[in-house]
Amino acid sequence: MARKGFKPEQIIHILREAEVRLADGSAVGEVRSALAAPGRMATTRIYWQA
Repeated sequence: MARKGFKPEQIIHILREAEVRLADGSAVGEVRSALAAPGRMATTRIYWQA
C-alpha cells in the first residue's frame, strides 16, 4: 500500500507560511506546532519517545 503524503502544492504552502511566521519573530517550535499535521505529529512523537 502506498504511503499517503502531502502534494507538492501543500508542501510549498506550508513552507511559505512557516517562512512568514519566522520572519514575524515566532520561535521555530511555535511554528512547527502551529503548522504540523496533528495525526502525523502525534504518531511521530510517540514513535520517537518509545
